Amino acid sequence: MLFLIDGVIVLRQYQAKSGDIDNKKWRESKDEMEKMFQVPLTSFQLPVAPQRIEGILITNGHANPYIEPVIAGWLQEQRETHKRAVEFMHVDELVDWITKGRLVNELRAALQEHGIDTGGA
Repeated sequence: MLFLIDGVIVLRQYQAKSGDIDNKKWRESKDEMEKMFQVPLTSFQLPVAPQRIEGILITNGHANPYIEPVIAGWLQEQRETHKRAVEFMHVDELVDWITKGRLVNELRAALQEHGIDTGGA
């Protein structure tokens, strides 16, 4: 998704996983996150070229306590060594993001668009 943030055009790419992140899911996710930054932008059809690219791994679970420090180390390495904007967002942070950003209606619309019953909420 393209965003205009403080006058900068940002391409924000998401990698979504279901459930808790264990070692196996982390290996898959790490590879997929790295590919986000390796695909040449010429292959995308964007209305404008982004000035910054961000990658966010989202899960409706949490990171396994043994893999959480591994994820943190990888994120730090990506930021420091590769100058990549990367983030890990587990379910608690996802809920905070939705409520603080007042995105409840957008979430409801997206769920309904995908045939997920919101129970009238």
